Amino acid sequence: MLKEQKALYALLSSIPSLIITELNPKGNCCGAAGDYMLSHAADAKKLRQPILDYADQQPIDAVISSNVGCAMHIAEGLDNPSIPVIHPIILLAQQLKSY
Repeated sequence: MLKEQKALYALLSSIPSLIITELNPKGNCCGAAGDYMLSHAADAKKLRQPILDYADQQPIDAVISSNVGCAMHIAEGLDNPSIPVIHPIILLAQQLKSY
């Protein structure tokens, strides 16, 4: 998670027709912190589950995460493997290529 989420949202909102749905509105840890997802796998999965449950209820095309550990942890838990988990810079680069 970026320390300045508002800046990221402002940047991403410049992408036409992008709808941002925050999967973690409370800002809780997804369970990936450092090596926590490896050293405390069961607890890390419990921390991640509310985010995954919320994602399953939303019509999402991708999950955007600026934290590599969070991205890997969330991607591993998603029920739908066709939903990509990508870094915001990759999303912006894809948008630039489409112009």
